[in-house]
Parts: sequence; C-alpha cells; structure tokens
Amino acid sequence: MYSFVRRRSVLLFVITLAVVLLVSLVCWRQSANNQARIRYAIEQTGGLAYYDYEIDEAGERIVDAPLPGPSLVREALGIDYVANLVRIHFLYGQANDRALELIGGLRRLRFLDGLGPNVTDKGVANIKEFPRLERLGLREAKVTDQGISHLASLEHLRELDLTETKVTGACLQQLRKSRNLRVLQLTFCSISDSSTQFLQAFAGLEELHLQGTSISDDSMDHVVSLKNLQKLNIAETEITNDGIRRFRNLEELVGLNLQATEIDDGAIPSILGIDGLIYLDLSKTQVSNEGLVSLCDHPSLAILSMNDTAVTDPGLSRLFEMPELIELELRGTEITDEGMDEIARIPGLYRLDIRNTAVSNAGLMKLSDVEGLAAVWVNGTQVTESGKKAFSKAIGRRVDFGY
Repeated sequence: MYSFVRRRSVLLFVITLAVVLLVSLVCWRQSANNQARIRYAIEQTGGLAYYDYEIDEAGERIVDAPLPGPSLVREALGIDYVANLVRIHFLYGQANDRALELIGGLRRLRFLDGLGPNVTDKGVANIKEFPRLERLGLREAKVTDQGISHLASLEHLRELDLTETKVTGACLQQLRKSRNLRVLQLTFCSISDSSTQFLQAFAGLEELHLQGTSISDDSMDHVVSLKNLQKLNIAETEITNDGIRRFRNLEELVGLNLQATEIDDGAIPSILGIDGLIYLDLSKTQVSNEGLVSLCDHPSLAILSMNDTAVTDPGLSRLFEMPELIELELRGTEITDEGMDEIARIPGLYRLDIRNTAVSNAGLMKLSDVEGLAAVWVNGTQVTESGKKAFSKAIGRRVDFGY
C-alpha cells in the first residue's frame, strides 16, 4: 500500500512538473513572439528598439555588444527567445496612444523616449504596465496632470521629461512617490511659485529644468533645498540677483543656465561663490563688461555663454586668466577684431562662437596661434570664404566654422 501511494505521488509530481514546464514553454514562446512583433512594428515606423545586451546601465547603446544566450537556441528560434527589449525610442510624431497600447506587454522595458504630440492621457495610462521604467520622455505630449497620475507607481523612475506638456504644479504631487527621480524637465510648463514647495519630495534630484515657467525669487528657497542638484536651468524666468544670492548652498552645482533672466552685474559675486561651477549661461541678461571682468576670478568655469549681451572688447581683457575655459560664446555682441587679441590669449580655448558680430578676416587670423582651437563659428560676421581657407591653412588643421 505504501509503495502504491509513493508511486502515485511520484507520478503526480512528474505530471505536475511536466505541466508547469509546458505552460512555461508556451508562455516563453508567446512572450518572444509578441516581443518580435512589437520590435518589427516599431522599426517599421522608423523607431528604434534595443535589447538588454545592447544597452548599458545609463540606457546608452553598447557598440559591438556580444550576442547573448546559446548560439544554437538563438539561431534556431531567434534573438527574442534569449534577450529582452529594454529601450524604445520613437521618432518625433510617430508615437501615439495606439503605439503605447501595443508595447504594453514589455514588462522589462526600462527606457522609453520620443513620445511626442500625438500621445494623450489615454496613451500614458499604459505606461503603468512598465514597472521597471527608469527613463520616460514625454516632450510635447498632450498629457495633463490626470495622465501623470498613472506614473505614480513607477518606483524606479529616474529621468522624466515633461517639456512643453500641459501639466501644472499639481503633477509634482502626483509624482511624490517617485523618490528615485534624478532628472526632471518641466521646461515651458505651467509651474508657479506656489507649486515648487513640492520639489522637496525629490531630495535626490540632480538635474532640474524650469526654463520658461512662472517662477520667481520666491521659489529659490525650495530649489536650494535640493542639496544634490548638479544642473539647474531657470532660463526665461523672473529670477533676479536676490534669488541668485541663495545659491551658495548648492555645493554640488556644476551647470547653471540663467539665460534671459532679470539678473545683472550684481549677481556675479553670488555666482563666484558657487565654487564647482563648470557651465554658465548668461546670454540675454543685463550682465556687462564689468560683470564679465569680475567673473574671470572664477576658478573652474570651462563653458561660458554671453550671447546677446552688452559685452564689448574691453570686457574680454581678463579671459586669459580663466585656467579651465575651453568654450566661449559671444554671439550677437559688439565685439570686433580688436577683441580677438584678448581671446587669442586664452590658453585652452577649444570652441568659440562669434556669430553675428563685426569680426572680419583680420580678426579671425589673430586666433591662428591658439593650439587647441577646433571650432570657430563665424556665420553672420565679415569673415569670408577666402578668410576661412586662409585661417585653416595658417592653423594647419581642419576647423569647424559652424552653420
């Protein structure tokens, strides 16, 4: 009797195991076939689909990545049986609500980019089906705060681009559980001072874009509470010198975009207090020669944009004292050939933008001894084609003259 019971138990176990294996194989086959169909559909629209073995941890493509899995299985059944799609990038305007419904079965998707103007709240509702999603690009999508509520469960979300969408400050409350957010883009969204208080929920934020929003100095206390912030874009806002004075507490800040804000030379002492700053954009501000001369005391600035400001030749006199400066933009300023003497003294200059200035062939030739110079953008100047050729010959290498 005992032997019979034992044999029956073994038989039941074997049958159960066989059923489990069969079901697993069927599911595996269905999943692989579904993934293959999705990849084909995306590529037919001109989009890009990447497998896990092709992508690094940051979502960037690995060139010449080795193929995964046993070659026998891969060649007999196809790549979709041994690899998972983890990144999808739609071309602008190709993604729509139906496309998001189509890819809803990709549970291992980590990076989803290029969702544009044909995506609405209805389509965004499908995004909650991607529990491992780390990066989401919704730039220009017709998504509202209601649509953002579908993202609340995405605990692994690290990068979110909502540029030029229809969201308001209420979306920050919807996202408060996304505590792993590192990059948040709200450029040209309806964000006001009253809603920036909710930014404090994202203590780990490293990059924040608020360009073209309705914020003012009143929001800066909430912004500077983000101690890990490395890049901040508050261009085209109502920020003044008073708001910039609070930035000394941002010890990790390396990039700051203040283009078209209300600041002037009075903001420079506060900027000098941001010791680790590498990139600074002061274009279309009231910063003048006096401010630029003072700014030359900054020890680490490498990229400086002063486009469309009141800077003239005398303001360039101390640029050579900036030991790290490699890129300089002076587009649309009143500089002339005389100022090129000062620019030629910048030891590490790599790229220079002097478009729409009065610089001529003679001024360009003054830069021929700058050893590392690889790009001088000169459209809209008095530099001619013959001047470009003469400069390239004098410098002894090919130079990028811009567009």
